[in-house]
Amino acid sequence: MTSHFQNNIKAFKKNCPEVAGLADTIPESMEVFGSRKGPVTARYRGRLLHSAYDPVKEADAFSRDIPGGCSIGLYGFGLGYHIESLLEKIGPGGKLLAIELNSGLLATAFQVRDLTHLAEDPRFELVFGAEEKNTAERITQAMPALMQEDSGIPRFLFHPASFECLPEAFPNIAIALEVIRLERRVPVLFGDLEQSNAEHNRDAVLASPGIRQLYDRYANRPGVLVSAGPSLDGLRPFLPFLSRHCILGCVDTALPVLSTLGVTPHFVFSLDPQDASFSHFEPCLDGVVPLVFTPSSNPKIIRNYKSEHYVVFKEGHAATVAQEPLAREKGLTQAGGSVSCLALDCLLKMGCDPVFLIGQDCAHSGNRPYASTGTPAAPAALETRDHRQSLIPVAGCQGAPIPTTHTLYSYLRTLEQIIEANPQQRVFNLSSQGARIAGAPEVGTLGELLPLLNQEKGLKT
Repeated sequence: MTSHFQNNIKAFKKNCPEVAGLADTIPESMEVFGSRKGPVTARYRGRLLHSAYDPVKEADAFSRDIPGGCSIGLYGFGLGYHIESLLEKIGPGGKLLAIELNSGLLATAFQVRDLTHLAEDPRFELVFGAEEKNTAERITQAMPALMQEDSGIPRFLFHPASFECLPEAFPNIAIALEVIRLERRVPVLFGDLEQSNAEHNRDAVLASPGIRQLYDRYANRPGVLVSAGPSLDGLRPFLPFLSRHCILGCVDTALPVLSTLGVTPHFVFSLDPQDASFSHFEPCLDGVVPLVFTPSSNPKIIRNYKSEHYVVFKEGHAATVAQEPLAREKGLTQAGGSVSCLALDCLLKMGCDPVFLIGQDCAHSGNRPYASTGTPAAPAALETRDHRQSLIPVAGCQGAPIPTTHTLYSYLRTLEQIIEANPQQRVFNLSSQGARIAGAPEVGTLGELLPLLNQEKGLKT
């Protein structure tokens, strides 16, 4: 077999100098053989990287739904077949950034195929590295090129076989990639359901005032967001006091908790399209708490919950794209996935300052994902989102690392992005036992809390 290694190294190291460190050998863990149709294919530790029958046809199927002019981030170089197919699909106006962290896999690709045409293609960029910190920095530097206005909305794809071969030496990058993969998977899981919900909710969306009517209504008034994480248990005695002094919003899973305490929030937020979310509202369908919902929220809630409704559209969501003029009229949020993220974004748009987060653990505090009582449908929601997910450690508010899932980590990152996008308003994490939230300093005592409620600006954050 002809080796293409040196030619590939020479071509690629101009823009990806790290490839110069690749070994000029095919590792023992790699089995290279000809496919039934002729093009070479391979197995890595028994895992087939490309079709053993026709890798080129398989690559064409991988890129089938990609539109022209698209900007794409990709994990997994493989032997390059799908990269060639993607470049053909995106055309002259597209961009493709490929990330590969398995040195043995990349070295094999460079040995068995002439890939110099990829290195010479101005639309294509490869990120490879042997050390996590520097590689993460390279990825961060490369991603903005996909965000240029004339390159369209970037997509992120995974070559499944290559992703399964990701080395253990890149744990933080692996977590970040897994979060991206999870966020892409949720619309696939709920896409048809959300579309059906949007159709059922069409009349309610048209009839309801939008969140835009509430923009800046509570400017400079303190707000509280009550979520249903384990830390909520220790703060229940303070909720009646906080409800008298703050604009109190709660996520749907926390509504039963507040109801049992006799606390009436100013707003309740609901995002989940599933029927299980209706159980949070069943004890209080005749309540007086205004509901903030999205077009794809569960229709049973919209139909049966009697209080005032406000609708908010999620930027980039199919229901928003289909009704863009209406969405802008009603009001938009960039927060998706988690109702807590939606609620925080809305409270900040309402003008609340500061906002105190309660029960926003973003982790399995005390080995539990939810408060101990008052959240009847929480286990079902956890099963849907996090079933069989491995736990990962994150920095905890109490100093020690704390376990969380990829889903909750995704929500944590979104909360941090919302906070970062609103630098003129302050957010604090109140007496949390969960994950540390960047940009939301922890407030652990009543002595720290009271001056903030009185709008004293002296506390340094």
